Order: sequence, then structure tokens, then C-alpha cells
Amino acid sequence: MAVAAGRRSDVSTETMGWISGREWGLLILDEVHVVPANTFRKVLAGVRAKCKLGLTATLVREDGMISDLSFLIGPKLYEANWLDLTRCGYLAKVKCEEVWCDMTAEFFKEYLGPNAQKAPAAGPPTGRARRRKKALGSAGEGAQTQATQATQARSSGATRSAIGTTARQRRLLYALNPNKVRECEALVRRHEKRGDKILIFSDDVFALKTYADFLGIPVVCGSTKQADRSRIFATFRTSSTVNTVGVSKVGDVAIDLPEASVVIQVSSHFGSRRQEAQRLGRILRPKPMTFGDLPPGPGRGGGGGGAGWGPLSGFDAFFYSLVSADTTEVFYASKRQQYLVDQGYSFFVRRAEPASPPLSAGAAAPADALLAAVTKKNTARGAAAANPPAAAAAAAAARSKLDGRAAELALLEAVLCQAAAPPPKARNDGEEGDEEGF
Repeated sequence: MAVAAGRRSDVSTETMGWISGREWGLLILDEVHVVPANTFRKVLAGVRAKCKLGLTATLVREDGMISDLSFLIGPKLYEANWLDLTRCGYLAKVKCEEVWCDMTAEFFKEYLGPNAQKAPAAGPPTGRARRRKKALGSAGEGAQTQATQATQARSSGATRSAIGTTARQRRLLYALNPNKVRECEALVRRHEKRGDKILIFSDDVFALKTYADFLGIPVVCGSTKQADRSRIFATFRTSSTVNTVGVSKVGDVAIDLPEASVVIQVSSHFGSRRQEAQRLGRILRPKPMTFGDLPPGPGRGGGGGGAGWGPLSGFDAFFYSLVSADTTEVFYASKRQQYLVDQGYSFFVRRAEPASPPLSAGAAAPADALLAAVTKKNTARGAAAANPPAAAAAAAAARSKLDGRAAELALLEAVLCQAAAPPPKARNDGEEGDEEGF
């Protein structure tokens, strides 16, 4: 409420006037790592206090502005190590696992295709660099120079639009990699069998809803009504009828689900270390120690892929990050883990065993012919993007189980149609300047 920029109701205006009209003794700021963002700095400007105290479990930002807290709030007074808190029993003991899922042949070909590889020619600076150049420009520039700058700004906007469409296609392809979907389904079945409560995180809402269709689970995202959100979480906490919930980035913070013991991350915000730590935090509430771990499965017995899965392993929570191998997601995953590694956590890395042969194996028709049958023409793809029911119908063909080539190809077509549609509007979550999590 304090940072709202729109028109306020009479009650809100009166309340904000009461808050800003006096000097407070102590101002406590939870999730203080978001304060350096331009939006949230308004709180400090509008609320006067003699003393400020900031609290956060993730003192990290990707835009380099975390150091601004030194003068916005004050010096860091205390920091507890996560593993020390685990040893004292204040946090759950978590097993962190990164699972590499091979891309299927058709998905990988589209990922490496000419549309995904095409990069625009070098153009004028964009984003922060362009704003800085404009700020440093002389005040006496003529009309011709201003017209040139306006033309460059429009050109750079078109360039960003082209890059965004291509980047979104690549992200959807590795987020909805069929082998990743199968691995997610296998983990859900295994953990539900032993009575665990599971959260599936995906930054991309289209990918999240696609996973939910395959798994038959409810979804909580930005468009979910508050009443529906409360009902889903209440059922998740108290009933065995809902053991798995799909959550978008709205679940990174401000949800209280102490019953959750498993997180499966299928899509993330590039290399954001803050998001990785906060998602792990969803399952860190202490739980009764589990001494009987997951039963051995294919490739999990004995050594190799079975490390930490046997009896008496002592883990009572599990964090999985599913990564499509040989894609940029591998780089992002490595960067995301840095904050947790600094806290003393270790990630066990394994490669998922394909649940079915690759698309190219045993194919009656050449792979190129299969791909051509799916991708069709760019005009047809654009028409499908302009007609949402057509894209939904393509996705509906792959619902229930991702079993067989037809379902995989239908999923690929749905991904390509969605990638051709206008990208969704980004939500400001306090990570300003963090376009790709670097």
C-alpha cells in the first residue's frame, strides 16, 4: 500500500497520511533486500523513523544494488549460517539435487534452429546504457540530433522485441522438454506415494499450466483469485486430496506452508540466486525426522544415482532443480546455486534416465519430415498464436500423460504457438535491473 502509485481510496489516503505524518521510533522492514529497488525506496522517503531494522533470509541482489542498504538502512549487524540453524534443529535437513534431462530430438532441433540462433545486427545501445547516454548528452543538441535519437530508440525497441520473442521460444522449449516433464511426473508419483507435500515452481505461467494439465494438479499464479488461492492452500495443508500444487513466482515469498517437504523447480528466473534460496526456504520449516527415504527405483539402487536415497539418510525435505541438458539453463542453474553453496549446501547432480526412447529412435519417417509436419509454416503458426483456442486445442491433445510421439509433437506445436504470441507483461518484484539474473 505504501508504494502504490495509483489513485487511493479515502480510507487508504487517510491511513497513509497518519503513517507519514509522524516520526516513528522503530521501522521494521521485512524482505529488506527489495528496498534498493526504485519502487520500494518510496517507503523510506514517505515514512520517517528514528531507527530502521531490516530482516531477510536472502541478502543478495543480481543488479549490484544490495550495497545501497548500507546507507538506506545501516550496516549489517548479524547473519546466521543456514547449516548452523539446521544443526540446531531450527531448519529442516534438505537434500538438494540437480537433475539433467536430455532434450528430445525435435525439441533440441527447434532450440538450435535458425530462428533460435538468429541474432540482430549490432544496433544502438539499449536499456540502462541508452538512458545513461541520454542523461550525459548536452542540453543544446539540435532538432536533427533529437530526431536521430528518437529513431534509434524506436529501432532498439524493435530489436528488443525480436530478441524477446526468440528468447521466450528457447525458454519454453527447455522448460517443457518432454524428458523434463516425465522426470517431474516420476518425482511427483514417488513422493506422493510416501505422503509428501509437493510444490512445483515455474516462472513461466504457460509452462506451469501445461505441467498442471499433465499432472492433474491445481495452480496458483498471479491471475488466481484470492479466495481460490486460500482454498487451494488450505486444502493442501489439511487434506490428503491435494498433495501437489503448481506455483508461479508469486509463491517465492509470503506463503506459509509448513507441511510442504518437496520443491520441484522446472522453470526459473534466469540466474537469480535470491529466487533459488527463497524457493528452498518454502520447505525449511523443521519437520519430524524421516528415517525411511524413497524406495529404490530404476537407476537409484546401490551407488551411482542412488546416493542419499537409502534408509537412514536423514533427509526430511527435498529440493529438485530440473535442468534441460546442453542448453543455457545449465549455466543459469550453476549461477543460481552460488548463494546456497556459500551457505554450506551441496547439490547432488545426476542425469535423468529417459522414460522412453528418444524421438529419433525407431522413427518410421525421417526426423526432418516429422519436424516439418509439426512446425508447418510461419504464417500458420502466427494464425494459431492469434487464435488462442487453436493453441489450447493443440495443448489439449497432449494432456493426461506425455506418452508417445504424437503427444510430444503436440506439445512442441503448443510451445511454438505460445512463443509466437505476445510475451506476458513482466511483474515488478523488486529485482529492478535484473533482466537476466546476471
